[in-house]
Amino acid sequence: MIIGKKTIVVNSRAFTKLLVLMALCLFFNEAFSQYRNPYSSYTRRSGFITGYSAQQISDQIGFDVKYQYKTVYFQYQYYRKLAGGRTWNIDLLFQPQVNVSRYRWRYYIVEDLISIEAGVNVGILLRKNLFRDYCSVYFLPGIGPHYISGAPVRQNNGFNFSDNLLAGINVKLAQKIYLDFRTGVRHISNAHLFPPNGGLNAVVISGGIMIFTRDPRRRLPDSVW
Repeated sequence: MIIGKKTIVVNSRAFTKLLVLMALCLFFNEAFSQYRNPYSSYTRRSGFITGYSAQQISDQIGFDVKYQYKTVYFQYQYYRKLAGGRTWNIDLLFQPQVNVSRYRWRYYIVEDLISIEAGVNVGILLRKNLFRDYCSVYFLPGIGPHYISGAPVRQNNGFNFSDNLLAGINVKLAQKIYLDFRTGVRHISNAHLFPPNGGLNAVVISGGIMIFTRDPRRRLPDSVW
């Protein structure tokens, strides 16, 4: 093609690819415009998650500390939607739990003791959907009161707070049922209410399921799913 003194060469293959790309963009835009975010459509969800935490998960992952406090978690989860859009949402999460810990009173004493934890964590879950409702990622900071029956000498047993900073992923397993995987860090201390209060840090790895619960005030057509 010649315009004045300038020559423009049009590559037919490149032009065809561009048209196909534009058509695909229009198709997916239309498809996603009809998509309704299930995390925003359902105001309530529940689930169960179990996990494990320790000061060191491997030689490269963990805290280089001179104490040992390993925990197995059994946590019920109740989600309540606070806000949401087409591809994101914010939830309030309640986690009542009973956990079992194995610890050493002093690091050099080779004798494992058992501690029972009971408490509840409250967190704000920030979620971003990927691949429609098949996969999503989230960030979860939380805190809550806990009672622990025993702890290393650096930390007072009894009343403590459990602070968590976690990141996770949900993968669709079946209709309204999702796998839930998360990892992060945990800190136990008592805000200097009772000495000693050296604190206990750990790396957390957890896995479980999440189930959508239909809100009786809202009825969605089955075609949404």
